[in-house]
Amino acid sequence: KVAGLELTPTTPELRKRYNIKDGVDGVVVVRVDQGSKAAERFIQAGDTIIEVQRTPVKSVEDLTKRLGELKKDGRSNALFYVANAQGDLRYVTLPVE
Repeated sequence: KVAGLELTPTTPELRKRYNIKDGVDGVVVVRVDQGSKAAERFIQAGDTIIEVQRTPVKSVEDLTKRLGELKKDGRSNALFYVANAQGDLRYVTLPVE
């Protein structure tokens, strides 16, 4: 889990379950903890994290590595680029944990 999010790589099954459009690639949110900062910022199951701090992420490992780098640099927050299932994009700031 990262920032109250349960994440997994994009798979054909998840694309079908959440109706994720082709071309939306990254790490899929499969669960959001109630009361977490992610929930407060309206991230929901089926959203896809495409970038963290302007670095593309293709796996959970990419994402956790990037957050580790930011934490090491003294950052307390990170900018997530998130797509909903329809491909609408937005930036969301979440704490680096």
